[in-house]
Amino acid sequence: MKRIYGILAAAMTVPAMFSCSPDYSEFTPETSAEPITSITASLDLDGDGIDEEFTGQPDKNGRIEIVFPWFYPEESDTQVTEEDLSSVKVVGVLANNVTVEPVLLRMDLNTENHIVATDQVKNKKEYVVTGRIAKLTGCDITSFSLPDADLEGIIAGETISLVTMENFESPMKAELTLSPHATVSPDPRETAIDWNSEVKLTVTAHDGVTKKEYTVVKDIPSKLPSGIRPESVTELFARKLETDLGIAATSNTTGIAVSGNYLVINTRNEKAKVINRMTGEYVGEMNGMSSILGSLKNYYMTSDDDGNILVNSLATGAGTVQMWKFSGKGDILNAQPEEYITWSAPVGYGRKVSITGSLDGDAVITATVGTGLPSGNFAKWTVTSGVLQSQEPEIITAGVTWDNYQADIMYTSTEPGADYFLINYKANILSWLSGVNDALKTQVPAIQSSANYFANELDIFKFNNATFLAAQQTNNMNSGIGDAVWLLDITNESDFSGSLYDGTQGSPTCPAVQWWCQNEYNAIAVGRDEGATVKSNGNAVGEVLLTSSEDGYYLQLYIMYCNGYVAGVQFDCLDI
Repeated sequence: MKRIYGILAAAMTVPAMFSCSPDYSEFTPETSAEPITSITASLDLDGDGIDEEFTGQPDKNGRIEIVFPWFYPEESDTQVTEEDLSSVKVVGVLANNVTVEPVLLRMDLNTENHIVATDQVKNKKEYVVTGRIAKLTGCDITSFSLPDADLEGIIAGETISLVTMENFESPMKAELTLSPHATVSPDPRETAIDWNSEVKLTVTAHDGVTKKEYTVVKDIPSKLPSGIRPESVTELFARKLETDLGIAATSNTTGIAVSGNYLVINTRNEKAKVINRMTGEYVGEMNGMSSILGSLKNYYMTSDDDGNILVNSLATGAGTVQMWKFSGKGDILNAQPEEYITWSAPVGYGRKVSITGSLDGDAVITATVGTGLPSGNFAKWTVTSGVLQSQEPEIITAGVTWDNYQADIMYTSTEPGADYFLINYKANILSWLSGVNDALKTQVPAIQSSANYFANELDIFKFNNATFLAAQQTNNMNSGIGDAVWLLDITNESDFSGSLYDGTQGSPTCPAVQWWCQNEYNAIAVGRDEGATVKSNGNAVGEVLLTSSEDGYYLQLYIMYCNGYVAGVQFDCLDI
């Protein structure tokens, strides 16, 4: 509008135009910005066909130095060379109406490249662009553990706490992860150290100059009054079922269990695979399962609070449901099955079985009905002082129905009248029900954008004066967003509101949600990571399981997606 007004004024005073030159200075934009904000170099250093970007900004003298790491990827031994820098694509971030000569296309960043930037008022500024290959400066310890003591170190700043009240009987070696190409002195990976007293570890970066000193102490830090530190989340491991663990059967991996130091993975008609539950390293197979193998025989697996494992058969209609117990005491690799439950079910049962408590003490076992029709029934067995009260379950009618046998139910405790939770398809809703009258108390929706998404798995665990619930939704297609896992603190019923997935923003609006992930460990993620065709999770099978460390400082969440990954995620409750 200002420019138009000026032209109209000039037209109304024509004679004045011949008496003096017009002043257009008010129409020229002023600039105080640096003509060149940055220059980015793009080149493919790891040979994957995708360019990596490295950026430099001008200093006060107009020098733009683009720094490249000595190794790329930094954790590799592949060095960046002068030849890599001899012809590099470059692009600049320029202020408005700025031109550069010569034009920014390619540069030999081993030399000094002189360029001139001209701004909108024709002011010129010279820059010198060059590159430098720099040694790495990272000097961090990012993980620390004592395998012989089965102990993880807590890293807070430059202090590593070993949370234990026991004295170590002898010096031990440690396992740790350093910044790429850094060194540590003394190196506890090579030299056994007495960790009963304070130990100093000096980490030196690849450049030989940058250093950081860590102090390792035996410490009992205080706990939070309740719950976890959500920001403490750490991925313990992620293993692909097929390529890492050798589970080749498609769509037949159904359940997981925890027993002692092990995580056990059940695949129908195969011996269960056993891995270390802290590292994901393969240990072996459950050899004692040989006598109960079958496509519908070792259909599903779960565990209790003391590491006892239940394996159950599936009745697709009226028929026998069997459950076998493997004791959590002793060697789980060679444990033998004990016939635990045999029940003539009037309709199909056995797709999901959950245990609250311990089969060696008090427990509640639940199994959802699965007939392919809407239903609200589930079977409930009670264990008191280690004794199963009846082979015949109590049939409970819940205040919620579900479709197509896809549901899971679990009680919050073994106390009479304890509430229970239900997650179910097709509504894809997580419900809180009264254990007194089985009426619906409240519920929150999960991801409901497709009938091919199945909310059908949960687990409940008490940790640090709070009650946690893990819920999972699965996707039976080879694309989409339906695979998700949520960790909720359900201690306060008032926090159980909102939604597990906001259709607009995606993130949960439920205040109880402490952490969640989406499409991280599923079959789609395997296809994405390997660049391979996705083996879709045709039976929409997944599993979540919660447990804790013996010292009560760590909460572990285990996640399994059929044809995808099995993964471990850990939280702590440290008041730090």
